[in-house]
Amino acid sequence: MASSRTESVSLWLLVLAACAVATAVVHREFFDRPTPRRAVDASRPPEFMDDWRQILSAGIVVGSPMAKVHIVEFADLECPACRLFQEDLHAARAQFGDDVAVVFVHYPLPQHRFARPAARAAECANDQGQFGVFQDIIFLKQDSLGLKTWASYADEARVPDLRRFAQCASDTTQVARIEAGVALGKKLGVPGTPTVMVNGWRFWNPPDRSELLRTVAALRDGKALPLRAK
Repeated sequence: MASSRTESVSLWLLVLAACAVATAVVHREFFDRPTPRRAVDASRPPEFMDDWRQILSAGIVVGSPMAKVHIVEFADLECPACRLFQEDLHAARAQFGDDVAVVFVHYPLPQHRFARPAARAAECANDQGQFGVFQDIIFLKQDSLGLKTWASYADEARVPDLRRFAQCASDTTQVARIEAGVALGKKLGVPGTPTVMVNGWRFWNPPDRSELLRTVAALRDGKALPLRAK
């Protein structure tokens, strides 16, 4: 009798655990889905920012620091549009090699529950030289945010010292680079993520892949874009 009762309790606990996981997934899919970035007038051309090089120090450089072209991206690791744009950034780096570098500027949006913890975890991975790989893993398994531990992402990204990573990721103090990115984004009036700049040319909507590649090619070759600076 006692054995039967124990089995019944265990079964109910398993059912409750399964329901909790299912509820978390449903909640993420339907209630916590990020608000899409509000599109700016698509006809509005990119504008040039004279002091754009000052922005580079606010981000993490992925690629050669001596690159001719720097793609600055204000991004949120929980943002689906950023995940998609990551594929275009990979295409640019594959095509242009060391001539192009990506500068990732943290801009976690307040409506994304896991954006700031993910940004912190990315900084912890960066401390061990694995930011780029960790970022790719986060975007690849973005649907698992909140269901997987940061250490499991770090393990997949081959962060060398997982114990050190876990201690870093669990720290609750502010991370200067994350706060600097948010402050800079607000100062520049960044409307959402991803917000993209290429060698100072600010795009009001993220460029599609063909536009991004054309822009990088022109700036790499020292050609003037067919646009007028503000």
